[in-house]
Amino acid sequence: MKTIVNVYKDDGLWIKDPPGFGDYLRGCLYLEEKSATVARERSFEVRFNVDLAPASRHLEYSAVRFPADRATLAAAEEFFEPSRDGDVATVIDRFLNSEEATLFISTNAWPQRQCSHASEVSNLAAQIVNFTPEFDEVVRATTSGIPRPFVVLHIRDHNLETTAHQPTRYRRSSPEARAFRRRVDLFIDSVVNPAVPAECAVVCISNNVWLRDRLSRWYGYYNLGSVVNNTGNRGVMSEAELVDAALIKMAETVFSLSYYPWNSGFTVWLSRLFGVPAVFRNAESAMKPPVSRSC
Repeated sequence: MKTIVNVYKDDGLWIKDPPGFGDYLRGCLYLEEKSATVARERSFEVRFNVDLAPASRHLEYSAVRFPADRATLAAAEEFFEPSRDGDVATVIDRFLNSEEATLFISTNAWPQRQCSHASEVSNLAAQIVNFTPEFDEVVRATTSGIPRPFVVLHIRDHNLETTAHQPTRYRRSSPEARAFRRRVDLFIDSVVNPAVPAECAVVCISNNVWLRDRLSRWYGYYNLGSVVNNTGNRGVMSEAELVDAALIKMAETVFSLSYYPWNSGFTVWLSRLFGVPAVFRNAESAMKPPVSRSC
């Protein structure tokens, strides 16, 4: 049977602007859907490879992994923006009509149907986020101080490169940063607080470490103290990001606010794959006025 392999690369290995890890999972689901809907005589298997990312050593995904050498993986053709890269469906159809046995691509294409959690076996993409026993121990030790049950509050801030001299200037001082902090307050006051039971802990994760830590002090939230940079816009899968993924998998609910007009792919696709209820807001979402408060 033919095989299509969705490849995740790493910083410095991408040919085009890279996707975040959540966007990659979305592309994996697209290929799953495609394999289930093509005619039987054109059937293919879907497999995955994230070996180029150093943090992949923490993943046990042999059941859905397709091995290949580093050069083959790095050369996988990338399809992230149809207007720029062309239609990945056309490439797949050409492959299915060819004599080739394996197609290595990297795509973040959208599934046509709403993804819903069935099981880690029926959703092949969910099996990518199986941890090794050693990393499971790291997750247990790292999260041991968090009371159960808990919810995750995810704040997805702007993708901004920082400098050694002024690493947080935008996030602390600019009008955009202050406006976003007011929106974070609004989100917490009008969406999160009314929905979280008093006995439920809140764990805050964010690509803005300064804001995450400030929110944790102000509201009494838990956080793991790890440094999670803007990994998505560089196409990096980091160890800290995998710990955040573990938190989402364990959470009762995820509340996610995005700086952008779209929701965070990281929380969208992880929550869907693992059946975690999630509430999303972004730059275009309407919210009630907050209680007067500043973080």
